[in-house]
Formats: sequence, C-alpha cells, structure tokens
Amino acid sequence: MRQNYLYIGLAILVLIMMAGCDDDSTGMTEGDINDDAFLAGKANIDSSMTESNKDMIEAIDSLFGGGLAKVAEPDSVDYDSSEGWHIRSWIRENDFLSHSVIDSFRFADAEGNYQRHRNDETDGFERRLKRNFSYDPGGEGFTTWDKSRNRNMNWEGLTDSLVSLDGDIYRHYYADNTRRLFEHTLQGDFEEVVFETEDVLDGRPSHAIDGQFTGTFETDKVLPNREVHFAGEFTITFYPDHYHVHLVSGDNYWDWDVYYEY
Repeated sequence: MRQNYLYIGLAILVLIMMAGCDDDSTGMTEGDINDDAFLAGKANIDSSMTESNKDMIEAIDSLFGGGLAKVAEPDSVDYDSSEGWHIRSWIRENDFLSHSVIDSFRFADAEGNYQRHRNDETDGFERRLKRNFSYDPGGEGFTTWDKSRNRNMNWEGLTDSLVSLDGDIYRHYYADNTRRLFEHTLQGDFEEVVFETEDVLDGRPSHAIDGQFTGTFETDKVLPNREVHFAGEFTITFYPDHYHVHLVSGDNYWDWDVYYEY
C-alpha cells in the first residue's frame, strides 16, 4: 500500500513538472523598457487613461446638469421620454475641418426606472459619447488629423458608498504629413471598476480603487529614418492608490505602475 502511495506521489510530481514546462514553453520574456516600439505603445495606453479621466470629469459635469447648462447655438438638447436619454449633439464644418459630437446620458433609480432629472434616489447614470474630428488643410507640409472617440459608460450604486463602472471605449488617432505618419487604435472594456461614491458626487478627481480595464491596441509610426509597429493586449488593475498595467506583445511582456496624484 505504501508503495502505491509512492507511485501516486511520483505521478503527481511529474504532472506538476510537466505543467511547469508548458508554462516555460510559452517563451514569455520581460521586454525592454527602452524599446521604441514599446514606448510608442505605452504612450498610447497612458494617453488613453488620461483621456478617460477627462471623460469622467465631463460625465460628472453632466451628472450635475452643467453639461446641459453650457449648451449654446447651434447645439441642441433633446429628451427621449421613453428611453430616458438626454441627447446633446452638434457639428461644425468648413473647407478644412469637421467636428461632430453626440453626447447622450440618462438617470435611473435603484429599480431601473428612468428619471428626467437627477435626485436623491438616482442610483444609475449612463453616458454614451461619440466624438469625431478631421482636419485636412491641404498643401505640402501641413498635417492631416483624424480622431475618433467612442465611450459607453454605465455607473451604478450612486445611492451606496461605492459606485461601479462598466462600459467600453474605442479610440483611433491618425496624423500624416511630409515628415511623419502616426496612427494608433485602442479599444477596451471596463469590468466592475469601483469608485468612492463620495468622490464622484463631490465632483473631486475620482480614481478607481478596484476592478480592471482590459483591451487591445495597435500603434504605427513612420518617420524619415525609421518605422515602428507595436500591437498587443493589456490589463489594467486598479488599487486604492494606483493602477498597474500588464502589457503583452508577441513573446514579451511589460509591467508598470501609475500612482494617483491627489
């Protein structure tokens, strides 16, 4: 009987070793933090996080009615009484530029009933943002710009001490002139990202304290003396005082932390 136990123990040990060999066979190695391609991809992710924070400030402004109060011609605000959406949209165009925004948001109580105006029973706040910008002045040496940003965000728990955020984003930037070409794309999902409700309602800079943001990205740069292409996947994990980024591209990975400024 003791010998049988020995055989079983050896079999388990072999399986564990085989599993370890499988992990090693992936060939994942820590990437060079000074690599040009990585730095371009990192800048894409970092700027997307900064932009998301600006979107958060805009959303809080809408939550308190400021977004509607600032609307001026030729802007328009409509209210969809059946679905609860406040819709602000505008477009400005000339021979060189086109800039359009569709910004929609709505309120709901804890039972999911839509509200025209926020009050003490408002528990949910949902926002959809679509912003497109293009600029093409023509002529040699001038820069052509194309920018697209889509945001779908849903906050729940405003009547509790913690509020959670779910949603997705898409971001595409393109710039081209005689000296360079730059293009990057990022899309990702917020998964139960948690904030202190007090911070959100007080309009203070709000930092996520829990949850994850996961997605994919692609960055291309073409300069007179070199070209850079970098694509991969990322996972951003939020903590009370910082967030941690884990990035994977090909057989390499990178990790870095960003601490909040209060």
